[in-house]
Amino acid sequence: MVVVVAIGWTVLASVLIARDPVIGVGIGLLPIALVAILRYSLARLLLVVIGGMLVLGSSSDLSSSKVIYAGVVVACAAVSLWKLLRDPPAYARWFTPLIWWGLGFLGVIIISYFASPAGSDLGLFGRQATLYVLVILGPVIGLDAGRDVTPEFANVLIAILGTVAAVGFAFDWLDRRGVTALSGGRFVLASLLLPALAFALAVVSVFHTRGFCRILWLAPTLLIPVAMLITGTRTNLVIFIVLLFVLGKRRSFRVPATQMVPAVLIIGTLGIALFSWVASFAISDRGFLQARITAAVLVLTGSGAADQSFAGRAEQYQTAWALVSESPLFGYGLGYAIPFIIDSPLLTLVRLGWLGSTVLLAFLLALCISVKKLQQRFGGSVATTAFWGFVAVVIANLPFGTPFEDRGFGYAILLGTLAISAATNSNIRRNSLESI
Repeated sequence: MVVVVAIGWTVLASVLIARDPVIGVGIGLLPIALVAILRYSLARLLLVVIGGMLVLGSSSDLSSSKVIYAGVVVACAAVSLWKLLRDPPAYARWFTPLIWWGLGFLGVIIISYFASPAGSDLGLFGRQATLYVLVILGPVIGLDAGRDVTPEFANVLIAILGTVAAVGFAFDWLDRRGVTALSGGRFVLASLLLPALAFALAVVSVFHTRGFCRILWLAPTLLIPVAMLITGTRTNLVIFIVLLFVLGKRRSFRVPATQMVPAVLIIGTLGIALFSWVASFAISDRGFLQARITAAVLVLTGSGAADQSFAGRAEQYQTAWALVSESPLFGYGLGYAIPFIIDSPLLTLVRLGWLGSTVLLAFLLALCISVKKLQQRFGGSVATTAFWGFVAVVIANLPFGTPFEDRGFGYAILLGTLAISAATNSNIRRNSLESI
């Protein structure tokens, strides 16, 4: 009977592949994926993160692959939540408030679709809602997988994915600005915030590892800033806020200022050399970076009105406030196509109104409080220090745009939760062994 079902399933998948390769392959691999989702927390984690970086890094249309991916995310989160409730790890109870705030926000997302005063498009709603739903479901998957992986694995995974996202950001932005000398454009999810988490983790790890491992952690410490800054996007400068917010006592898994200053000088010199070398073959217009540097100096010296980007963003703030005043409680809803660009944190207010934005901020604040309590109870780690550096970047980036629509924000939350959970679980096990 099993053989007959397997043959039938293979034939069905083959027929579908001939019509739609994505759907066909998805159907063909469905049994294997279901077994992996039900049995292995690491499989759920990798399916959501790596699958999302590939799927959401493609076109902005609501394709069949994105619909399948959304189903995978919901299924993985549901299984992880069930396992956390059935057999919770010792650290899970500190994150209980996230469940209630998360459910509240999911309710707000649904309401926003029906409450839009201008009408909503279902396809656009699906694309926009995915980014916000990932923020809510990410910690569930991260907390579940954190007990099954080592801190070293979690940290290396973040470093690799953050570096890839930074390189993807460079490919995407240089191509969109028409100055790329590279052989392609977007090939993976492009993000500022996922690389910010990886950069924070790499900086701290350089000072808390030894020998060859320290040399390996220098790679993302150099590559991520170079990839972000090669685009000429001045907003990416906020990534260096990390260097201030990871300072502290070494025994608290932070970086002493006496070690940070000489390291910044040495690594910064290497970074400048690497930046110049990458720019020589990645950018086709030699005057591009010079123009971006000149514009940045105008803003920093108080002459921002002369910069078109700066002036345009100021105008977008005014436009966004006008929209918020027209529908303050529920906003225009996810799924409403705003007919102009709003590169401002007010975009979330426009989409979700004061109600949805407040619930979302409450969820994120509850996450930060949970991490802080966990840190006080079980001790800090490289991951917790990196998390606070990441939070600093998110806050510093607020004047330039909403972090919640950065495609990597939800994955950064998921991976940050994973690393913190893995480190905490390791601390608990070590303390248990020492008490025997």
